[in-house]
Amino acid sequence: MTWVRKLRGSKIQRCTRLRDYVEDRLAMGWSPEEIAGRMELDTMKDAVSAESIYRYVYSPIGRRAGLPRYLAQRKTKRGRRRRNGRREPPISNRISIDQRPAEADARIAFGHWEGDLMHFRCQRDILLTLQERCSRLTLAGRLHSKDATDTADAIIDQLATLPSTAVQTITHDNGGEFARHERVRKAIGLRAFFCDPHSP
Repeated sequence: MTWVRKLRGSKIQRCTRLRDYVEDRLAMGWSPEEIAGRMELDTMKDAVSAESIYRYVYSPIGRRAGLPRYLAQRKTKRGRRRRNGRREPPISNRISIDQRPAEADARIAFGHWEGDLMHFRCQRDILLTLQERCSRLTLAGRLHSKDATDTADAIIDQLATLPSTAVQTITHDNGGEFARHERVRKAIGLRAFFCDPHSP
């Protein structure tokens, strides 16, 4: 049965209407996740998952059609990249999100933030975003690098003018750019908590 499925091709490859739907939206700049999500919202009869779209894009037929060039992060082949031997140093004195105050979890008090970095197609473009969990107030600033010290200083600059009651906690993922969280705490008293690994 596996060989039969392999020989007859994927569902996208076999269905002309589905193939045109996927390829048209890839050409418009949609990601496979967006295409699959729209199919689910529209309850399409022949809906497929984002993984199926990726497999089709990187299949021999998809490569001949030039589909990989439509993806935001184009790769010669799929799979995990090999590390160059350097790993991010562990975050010292990391406090788990499980120890974050209950009022931060419930979004019932002002002063609890979430911080993250946004990366764009050009790797030189990095945006630091800080969002207050209760009010959803969002602050943003451009960074020139992912250096942990630069990131910490940018957080301090963004929040230093606020009263102490408005800067109680901040939650990050486990990126090395947030390793200098203690520098922020010493400067403005902002306690940092970190998400569980693989659960950003």
